Amino acid sequence: MDSLAARFEKDVFGTYTDLLKAQFRIHPTFSFVREVWDRELSMERLANGPFLERAQLYAPGEDVHSLGLQPDALRAIETKLQGRSLYRHQTDALRQVLAGQNVVVATGTSSGKTLCFQLPILDKLLRDPSPGLRAVIIYPLNALVNDQLDEWEQLLAPHPNITFAKFTGQTPRDQQEHEERLRASIKKSIQSDEPGLGDDSPELQRRVGRRLNETLAEEALTGLDFLDHVGC
Repeated sequence: MDSLAARFEKDVFGTYTDLLKAQFRIHPTFSFVREVWDRELSMERLANGPFLERAQLYAPGEDVHSLGLQPDALRAIETKLQGRSLYRHQTDALRQVLAGQNVVVATGTSSGKTLCFQLPILDKLLRDPSPGLRAVIIYPLNALVNDQLDEWEQLLAPHPNITFAKFTGQTPRDQQEHEERLRASIKKSIQSDEPGLGDDSPELQRRVGRRLNETLAEEALTGLDFLDHVGC
């Protein structure tokens, strides 16, 4: 097993820097800024080491089976919980939201607030698969939007007919701009691994084109659009 310091760097600090990188996008023209940014985002510059504190304990809630969820929604939450039980504030909030009530959940960090709206949305969509924009989720930071995309992707993996997307100021205006951004990102990734490939290298252009086509094909298969500030 990795040491506590190694796990802190991987699971805590690494996640934090990923959020920072997702929040701030740097145009390829300013590659030198990106180099400084990547260099300065280090444990030595930003962290003093791991600190431990006692996690907040929350009162246990009702059995998830008592909430009357749609069967597929129930299976999704059981998979997500992995044997854990819901907290009382979660079951209280879920009962009210499922009953059509307005709810404000004000609890600490990592207390499962997302689940309080995520599960009712899934339950509603599975009960009534009507087409159209069915839910809007608003976040204050782009980094939170990007982080939640992974959550929704896992939750909706068994239900490919339900699609979701994000919409922020970073969203490409059209497909052409989207492909240009993808091409620039792929090119940078290849050149960072193989600095010897110059911009005019036929090999570089061939590999960029192939990877771009593969990425676009994957997007088409998943049915996911590249919007950006909300959604499912």
